[in-house]
Amino acid sequence: MVRIAKRITAVALVAVALFLAWQPLSEFFAIDSCLDSGGSFNYEIHTCDHAVSRPVGSRRSKLNAAPPAVPAYVQAYLDSAGLDYVLPKGRFEPYLSSYFEQQNEAEPWAVADDFNGDEVIDWAGFLRNTQGRIDLVVVYSVDTEYSHQLLTPMGVDEDGVYFGVVLEPLGKVIGFPIEDDDPVPTLSLSNPGVHLIYYEKASVLYYWHDGEFREFWTGD
Repeated sequence: MVRIAKRITAVALVAVALFLAWQPLSEFFAIDSCLDSGGSFNYEIHTCDHAVSRPVGSRRSKLNAAPPAVPAYVQAYLDSAGLDYVLPKGRFEPYLSSYFEQQNEAEPWAVADDFNGDEVIDWAGFLRNTQGRIDLVVVYSVDTEYSHQLLTPMGVDEDGVYFGVVLEPLGKVIGFPIEDDDPVPTLSLSNPGVHLIYYEKASVLYYWHDGEFREFWTGD
């Protein structure tokens, strides 16, 4: 009887240990899966944010490996401002192409919408500068003209591009705490934003605020 009781106690202890270990392990796998899919894990409510859903049975958008030509109004502004930007020569890494196709994003080279709320379409995308490096640039309307802002330099223009941009819609955005003890930041977008995604590395949202574009980290 003593041996049976000891065995029952041992089995019970193992079951309790497995039960206690399952929650952190399941959260770890959920976070890993979320980041692999390009999402941003919301540590506050334990869900994966920013994943673009696609109706079951819908077809994937075939990704354009080469960057499309910039819109005419963007090219006209670049010419008038004397900015010697051209289209990048690099191509997306195959795994990144597959990721964006799964997210139904056909052209993650650039996005266009009214970013500053003046009811005129703006543009943000990757361009190659005179040093052969890629910049993420936004061209936006100011009254009846256009202006631009360098959002961030991206690195040397070469094959193996591992980043892209998608349009962030209006609404609440869950950010990423820079330090472990920091509270989870949130942002309420009143205009669409430019969401830069580094595959399996980080993600940053650029949004209009007080006359300029600012950054808001959504993943790391």
